[in-house]
Amino acid sequence: MRIRTNVAVAVAAVLAAPAVTAAPAADAGARMRAAPVTLGRVNVIEGSEPAMARVRIPEEATFDLRVRPYREEGPNRSVRIEGRGRVVGVALVPPAPVEGGLVDSGRALFSGRYSECAGAGCDPAGKVVNFQQPSVLGRGEGPASGTLAPGDYRLVLIADGEPVRVELVLRGLEGRRRIVPAAPAPVDLKTPAVHVSHLGGPSYFSAGDTFEGGSRGVAFSLLTVRGPVDPVDAAYGMCGFYRSAAQPPDPALYGPQCHALPGAMAVGTWKDAGRFDVFFLQDYGDTGVPPTDLTRGHGVWFASRSPVTAVTAHVFTLVLD
Repeated sequence: MRIRTNVAVAVAAVLAAPAVTAAPAADAGARMRAAPVTLGRVNVIEGSEPAMARVRIPEEATFDLRVRPYREEGPNRSVRIEGRGRVVGVALVPPAPVEGGLVDSGRALFSGRYSECAGAGCDPAGKVVNFQQPSVLGRGEGPASGTLAPGDYRLVLIADGEPVRVELVLRGLEGRRRIVPAAPAPVDLKTPAVHVSHLGGPSYFSAGDTFEGGSRGVAFSLLTVRGPVDPVDAAYGMCGFYRSAAQPPDPALYGPQCHALPGAMAVGTWKDAGRFDVFFLQDYGDTGVPPTDLTRGHGVWFASRSPVTAVTAHVFTLVLD
């Protein structure tokens, strides 16, 4: 597994600009075939369910790479988030699949906020961790800005059943836009059951489930561990596999014996002595399996000799066929 510096999110501001809805057509296909909305410097995306819209970046645009993992209003100045839910965020991806995955393509941005709460549309209550790909944690080494090339993109709002607002700031562009995506997005979000042994002492746990199929896409996972975890003693990983059976396997099967698929990366971060978060990204290219025949399994695991008092895991996938 490649370890990368990766984490961030966003949410918040509201603009008094007219809303742009992705075509008032009856079906999702027609909505996505509508003329793309040209993005501006400040873009407010609103909705309550995962949804997509066609958008266009008219010229090269830049965004903030520096991420503050525990900033409640979002990861940085480019992405701010407001609203409830286990995961809230935004993605910009090309209109057609990219061979071999998106992470290293330079044509994608994923940014959002995980909450520690476990129910659909739940109140984060300040217990959040931000993610972003690509990104640089805090004031770490590396460039301060990333670049998105001109062209057409799919804009995806990631929401969890409650109204949210995501403000996306793209430097180099002009104007303000308010976008309400209308085409349903293939986002599958779950909080899987957790298999735990020896909680409160030398601890091990794993969690996972099966998700909507697809030949290409991304899977994001977050583990939040409560307790005085010693990083020297901690081990963690991501599990990924393909299967034809629709029945989810037991969560105990998502442990170290289940290896991550190619294209996986992870980063861990400590908020304080009592909380440890691990963010995982699985970027998968063409599997050669017809999407209708594919069920994908994703999960995470953690082991430590230090005592653990509570564990939360959220996983979501975005199909990009």
